[in-house]
Amino acid sequence: MVNGVEKFRDTTPTRCQRFIEWYHQDGTLRETFPAPAQVAEAPTILEISFYDQEAFVGDYLVASISYDHDNYENLYWRVLVNNVEIFRDLSAARCHSYIKQQYQQGTLPVQEHLPEEVCTTSNEVMASIPILKK
Repeated sequence: MVNGVEKFRDTTPTRCQRFIEWYHQDGTLRETFPAPAQVAEAPTILEISFYDQEAFVGDYLVASISYDHDNYENLYWRVLVNNVEIFRDLSAARCHSYIKQQYQQGTLPVQEHLPEEVCTTSNEVMASIPILKK
């Protein structure tokens, strides 16, 4: 199948593979997927600690990766969006790959961003000590 159109059929995978190799080399077999006009930027993975990592695009958090160390029967890495697990695997690298692929395809759920809270004690000036000169 090329772009949804059947080009060749046979009874063995080896003959199908040979057909693909032969016609791809001479340029008559078109590419399966047309190149997208613009490829989305891939998220950057920042390691917070060994067990916690975050995926960013610029300054925007798109997902978190954490090691499920509380579950001793099934030790997995988890991809979290809005603190909800959307994917789990045995390796952090596969979680990274999942996030990047889903983000570039536009199928990764949107991470909600909470407004940054400004922490104040309402005691900005704790004391004022006058300096006397002699």
